[in-house]
Amino acid sequence: NIANSQTTRTEDGGPFRRRVAQFEPILLQIEGNRASGGGVRVTGVLEDFKSPMERIQDPGHPDADAEGMVELPNVNTIREMADLMTSMRAYEANLSVQQNFIRMAERALQLAS
Repeated sequence: NIANSQTTRTEDGGPFRRRVAQFEPILLQIEGNRASGGGVRVTGVLEDFKSPMERIQDPGHPDADAEGMVELPNVNTIREMADLMTSMRAYEANLSVQQNFIRMAERALQLAS
């Protein structure tokens, strides 16, 4: 999205539309004594039709209409950066939970022996 935040003409003819990935959990599968799978997978990428496109006046722009207005993508760079930071923090939190679980399991095994 950020890379296309100024793309005013796509193959479809209009400006770039923000895209949002949809995820679903991958359920754990128990095979014998081992668990496999887990995590998430992308189920689709949808275009954002709810957010309005921004229109600016720039008569010299090659994609300007007869009134000199240019339609810009509905990508808000601040929103995209906030989403990126949220994703990074969620990943770090999940990694920390995993590491704590491993430490707790190791301590439980030490107590049992």
